[in-house]
Amino acid sequence: MLKKIRFYFLIGLIYTFSILPFWALYLFSDFLAFVLRRIIRYRSKTIQENLFYSFPEKSPEERKKIEKGYYAYLADLMVEILKMFTMDEKSIRKHFPSPAEQINDPETQKTFELLLKSKGCIGMLGHYGNWEWASFVSSLNFKDKENWIIYKTLNDKDFDKLFNRVRSRFGAELIEMKNVLRKFASAGETPFIAYFVSDQTPLNLNSYHKITFLNQETLVYLGAEKIAKSKNIPVIYIEIQKIKRGIYKTRLEILAEDPGLLTAEEINLRFQRRLEKTIQEKPEYWLWSHKRWKYTRN
Repeated sequence: MLKKIRFYFLIGLIYTFSILPFWALYLFSDFLAFVLRRIIRYRSKTIQENLFYSFPEKSPEERKKIEKGYYAYLADLMVEILKMFTMDEKSIRKHFPSPAEQINDPETQKTFELLLKSKGCIGMLGHYGNWEWASFVSSLNFKDKENWIIYKTLNDKDFDKLFNRVRSRFGAELIEMKNVLRKFASAGETPFIAYFVSDQTPLNLNSYHKITFLNQETLVYLGAEKIAKSKNIPVIYIEIQKIKRGIYKTRLEILAEDPGLLTAEEINLRFQRRLEKTIQEKPEYWLWSHKRWKYTRN
């Protein structure tokens, strides 16, 4: 009973914050960033270790600057996720325009056309920029396709259902990782796009592949790549760039148009090298507080 009361109280608090205008949310974000960085020092050891091993060539001052920028980004990401509960289509298109509008990027246009004509496509992205808003943007821009979001369930079942209901507000379908193979096997005639956030630590350490990523030995899982190869489904890379506060755009790139001719390891390496380049260009927008190397570093 007490758990239910706490849950509904938090829902009310979330929706109260969510209806606030962006300027008010970002004022709160400034305060939150200060608390995270200066007071509770949220996962500071993990962040500093990840930056140290990923950028050994940078000075302590340069890494400290990235760390400060990361806390500001993390606070913004938190309030932007809260905003998802009440954002309408007009607001989404204002803050995250369609890739089709990026006429000065030939690679994005070429990939966007592939997405439009393909009967099935796999999109691979990392925990970079605002990946959570991507489900809204895809659902609004590809209404004639099924939009599958592959996700890892939260430990709290009530919050898992709540956030999945929010993520699917505009038509996306949430697919648990354990049900991915079954979903692909039962796919009908309706075209689809399946999104994999592919920079996570493998859940099953008996089925991992090992690469070098950001100067470190890194375990990766080849689920999306094996599916793409077996069914010969084109694979694209999705880069969510932060233009300024609350404004994002998507850059698209074809990783494998005919993945049947490649190995799963080759497809994965293309993704990892592209994500690595994205992170190196603007490192503060990646999820540095995640314990990405908790197994290999030990």
